Amino acid sequence: MKKYLFIIFIALISFGISQELKKSRPTRYTAMGFFDHKTGLGIFGVSRTLYQTDKHEIFAGLGLMPVGALSMGWKYYMNEAPLQYYSVLSIQKISAMGGEMVAPYLSLGGEKKLTEKLYFNFGISAIARIYSDKKANVIAFPALNLSWRK
Repeated sequence: MKKYLFIIFIALISFGISQELKKSRPTRYTAMGFFDHKTGLGIFGVSRTLYQTDKHEIFAGLGLMPVGALSMGWKYYMNEAPLQYYSVLSIQKISAMGGEMVAPYLSLGGEKKLTEKLYFNFGISAIARIYSDKKANVIAFPALNLSWRK
């Protein structure tokens, strides 16, 4: 099942990224708050943009406390305005006291630029825990944090 999720994820990224001009967005991202759209269920997260265009971004990240999460995903900016809306689709490897899992992660939200490097992010995220012997479990939760970008 994990193999199929990875293939679907790569296909979505390939389909979503067209030949666009690169936009000058910050590439280093550090977030603190209640969860994060890039690094998931952590209170502290760091990520790095690997590739970006006007509306698309591919990133890798690490979230910490109370769980550890490695993530790789695709962020799509829906508009160009002072309050930007986005969607994020990623695959995360989550390590917690209950064990480890690889899970798809979806987030919808917005971000407001407060200063040149400081942003306020808000939204709703969902993670799916997929089992081989029973029905998948989808958990939705709010995301609210401040992020520092370079």
